[in-house]
Order: sequence, then structure tokens, then C-alpha cells
Amino acid sequence: MLALGTVRRPALLRQVFAVAAGSPAQIISLQKMQGQLQDSGALETVAHYLALLGDACLIAALEKYAVQANRRRSAPPKLVTLNNGLLSAMHPEGAPDREREPARFGQWVENACLALAINQGQQVMYWRVERLEIDGVLEGSWGKWAVEVKTGRFGAQDLRGLLEFCRRYPAFTPLVITAPGDEETARRLGLQSVSWMDFLFAGPPEMGSPTSLSSEAICWTFRATIYFLSRCDPMSSIWSTDPLTAFAFTAHPWFRRGLF
Repeated sequence: MLALGTVRRPALLRQVFAVAAGSPAQIISLQKMQGQLQDSGALETVAHYLALLGDACLIAALEKYAVQANRRRSAPPKLVTLNNGLLSAMHPEGAPDREREPARFGQWVENACLALAINQGQQVMYWRVERLEIDGVLEGSWGKWAVEVKTGRFGAQDLRGLLEFCRRYPAFTPLVITAPGDEETARRLGLQSVSWMDFLFAGPPEMGSPTSLSSEAICWTFRATIYFLSRCDPMSSIWSTDPLTAFAFTAHPWFRRGLF
């Protein structure tokens, strides 16, 4: 981290990281983040440290999708932690339980899916206009996708933002990432759908791209899970019971570069 840029206040940097990791897949302004810090810091310093966390492949601050560049820069960022293992390590209760904490579980699933796309080299943004919003706008070797993540029950009304975005930008294909078994709900509405577990394994459906996750990459997922079960004893309960954390972790660029 120190080699990536100047860090005059390491304590403030740690606080920026803690706030960002505590807000997975959430849109949060720099002013609001500044108010949650224990130490005071100028907005420029907070923005600089957030950029450093991005350079270190820890936190991604997603821009809002807009044709005009000034609208992208002026909108608050959406924070994505690029390794769900960090979320487990930072949260006092570890990984969320789907039944007891459906809201937090949904945030973690959305974070994992967006982090996978970023770690696989896709350009990822979000979109929000008034009350309409979609979770992710993906562009790159996967193609152009407008993504909405739904881990609970949903209907057509819950997909208004997705449908409106694709009406305005028809070059994007709508994709609903659902809980396993709920894919047909979106398909009955004429939308492509994939479960979050399948998405973390292989990315969007029917990509037809040579850069999609290969069987070799999937094998690395299982090898990594076994590796951590044997080497990270204090974390073994997380790796064995939380595939959301394990699968997202193995797509992280640090893992790909052999840093673990």
C-alpha cells in the first residue's frame, strides 16, 4: 500500500477502509463517509485514500453510468469490496445468515457478483435516476449487461429500474441474478436470469466468449477452498460454510497472481 502513494495519516486510511468494507455494494457520498470517520480528514484526503484502496485491489468506488462525464464524476460512488473474505474478517459476526439477516445477505451477494465482474476485467458502474436504480452496468469482454441482483422474492414492479435502463440504453442486455431456484421468475418476464451461485462460477449466461471463466478456473475455486480449509484453521468455519465468501475470494486478482 505504501508503495502505491503517499500515506501521511495511516490511521485515517484504516478508518476509510473500515467504513468502505462496512458498506458493501452501497452508494455512499464522500461527505457521509467523512462523517463516519473517527478522525477528521479533508474530502480530498478521503478521496485520495479511497483511490489508493482501489489501486491495492481492496475497494472499488464505482461511478454512476451516464453519457456525460461530469455527471459520472459528480455522483456519489458505489463501494464494492473486492474480496468477500475481507467482509467476513471485518464484520464482528462474520458471514451473514440468509434466514436471519436477509438484507445483509443480499448486500454480500451483490458485492460478490460485482466484485467478480471487476476482478475479471469488466468495466462496472451503477445507474440511478430518481427512484429507479440498477445494481450494475457491465461492459467488456463479457458484453454489455444491465444487472439486477435479487436474493429474495421479486416481481415485475421490482425490476422497473432494469427495464427502464434497457429502454433508454437498448445496447445492454438485462440480466437478473437470483437466489438458486428463482430463475424462472425473471424468465417468465422475458429476461435472462442466472442464480448467484452459477454467476460466481461462470459469469453471465451464454456469453460465448473465450474469456469467460473456464473449467480450469472453476477447479481453482475448489482447490482454493480446500487449501484454506487446511491452512487457515481460525477461518475454517467461514470457508466451509460460506461458499459466497470462498467463491468470490478465488476470483480476486491477488489470488490469481499467486499472492495467497
